[in-house]
Amino acid sequence: MKRLLLLTTLALVACSEQQSGPPVVVFAAGEPGGWLEALLDRCVEHSGTQLDVRWGDSTELTNEVISKSGTAADILITDNAADIWRAADEGALRPIASPAFDRQNSAVKDDERYWAALASYSWALLYSDSAPGERQSLDLDGLATPLLEDRLCMVSSSYPEYRALLAHLIAERGSLAAERLVRLWTHNFASGPHDSETALYDAMSNAGCHYGVVRVRAAAHGAHPPLLEPRYIDVAAIGVGRHAQNAEAAQDLVDWLLENNEVPVFDAAGHQSASVTGRLAEEARLLAERAGYR
Repeated sequence: MKRLLLLTTLALVACSEQQSGPPVVVFAAGEPGGWLEALLDRCVEHSGTQLDVRWGDSTELTNEVISKSGTAADILITDNAADIWRAADEGALRPIASPAFDRQNSAVKDDERYWAALASYSWALLYSDSAPGERQSLDLDGLATPLLEDRLCMVSSSYPEYRALLAHLIAERGSLAAERLVRLWTHNFASGPHDSETALYDAMSNAGCHYGVVRVRAAAHGAHPPLLEPRYIDVAAIGVGRHAQNAEAAQDLVDWLLENNEVPVFDAAGHQSASVTGRLAEEARLLAERAGYR
């Protein structure tokens, strides 16, 4: 995850000679070259849907959809649950008309059908090569142990992806207990908080960070670092714009994506819905300020 400049032009992804009518305008968080572009390309190849994709920062794209400024988005894809939740809460999305929606795990979709997951995430613990002694098995409470003093690094809570972790803590433990824990994390910071995951990885090589917290995507057959317990959930999510100019084609595209894209979930059963991260986003922001986790 890294902060991206908002692109000002629309990039034509693909065009099918069999497809008539205007293309589906997609506001997509991220940049070309990753798993999302590959998924959209697969959709184009199999469905013949014509897409205009605008890549950019998730929060900025969401703000534009909410404010109805500029080009109307037929589809919004965010890289975190808080942004898509906010778009739904502000009335900027319409319900998803897709039978595939009903088959998705309830922890990674909106109970009023305004959004559904394209990928799910949890948080994992990284160890640097220079970590002294044996690598400790840690949970979220373990990040507060004095044994990690001046050894822990995290990404800034200015990103919704990392405020999401705080929102889950608030929902499960209450604001006061969550704040106490986060304050203890900050006491252990070796440097930072860091302004990107790239900066965090660099710090773990060069700045004495022995332990780092990162958000990782669940993959059907992918390896990942040790997950922090409890395994809270965040998502990259998709919704259809309330003011979509090509709403029918947008609904068809979303249905295809939900039907043909597996969304593995890290042990979601019994855990909180990703929607918590949107509902408690402001409380999480204020908690981070009070606890000194900026």
